[in-house]
Amino acid sequence: MADVLTTDAVAPRQRVAYWQDMVCQTFVQARCDSRIGASFRGCICTESFGETEISRVDAGPQRILRRPIDIARASKPRFYLCYHAAGHARYRERNLENVLGPGDMILLDNCEAYSAEYEEPVTSVVLHVPHAVLRDRFRLPERVLGRKLDGSRGYPRIAGEFLQSCIAQGHLLSRTQRPAISAMLLNLFTTVLAEELGEQAEVGTHQAILLARAKQYVHAHLRDPGLSLENVAGAIGVSVRYVSRLFQRDGLSFGRYLLRQRIERCRLALANPALASVRIGEIALDNGFNNFAHFSRVFRETQGCSPSEYRARAFEPLRG
Repeated sequence: MADVLTTDAVAPRQRVAYWQDMVCQTFVQARCDSRIGASFRGCICTESFGETEISRVDAGPQRILRRPIDIARASKPRFYLCYHAAGHARYRERNLENVLGPGDMILLDNCEAYSAEYEEPVTSVVLHVPHAVLRDRFRLPERVLGRKLDGSRGYPRIAGEFLQSCIAQGHLLSRTQRPAISAMLLNLFTTVLAEELGEQAEVGTHQAILLARAKQYVHAHLRDPGLSLENVAGAIGVSVRYVSRLFQRDGLSFGRYLLRQRIERCRLALANPALASVRIGEIALDNGFNNFAHFSRVFRETQGCSPSEYRARAFEPLRG
């Protein structure tokens, strides 16, 4: 279900201040102001798509400043792929200044200072991507930060229109369909970013897309204790040797990556108060471990304590 925030919910004289709260809640800490004061209106509609989110922003003339003091408060490092559907805005990041119009895109990083100035009403659609998720698919996204990406034709236009359709039709999608949509979006925009850097990026991008698909399959099947490299290779349509090389080039073998994801899933479950009554053995079994002794040993090696000790420490602040 979409999360909708609108300045229509408050009195006109409170709209700009409320808008700043809306921006901080949806994106990051930032300073917002508008020359039209009480006449300002804005709306943000956000849909979750698994590991990504999409927000449609409709807003009047304004200025948004992401200052160094705000960056210190960033608890969730995110990249924002902003697609302009209507209106014009001026963006500044990394000493680059660009005016974006309908069809244009820009990649921003909430861990860096930037600004956006709307001189007229603007509609933009923003894809929120965690740093780790984009970097899994595209090496050094910083290379394209702050650049104006022309989305008026070709592949970028297809990607932009697909992004708009996702937020427009999001309410019709089930929870199980959303991760697949997220994967398609990431594949599309990874290619858009690679094309901005030239044709040399095409091979690396294809490999990054395959690796992303492989990781997505792993995440979706972590509960299966029999999950194997053969399963993953068959799911993405490549040889076992090729998918093994993809993981190795990314810095971890398939086996190590699988183990790390399972341990991380268990760690999060152990720290979740809603699962406090679930036995540790059940959590391990539910995440693909069919040998409790093996799970306990690996957990201690990676986290520095036993699963029961970790759970106790996680719940300690809740006990007051």
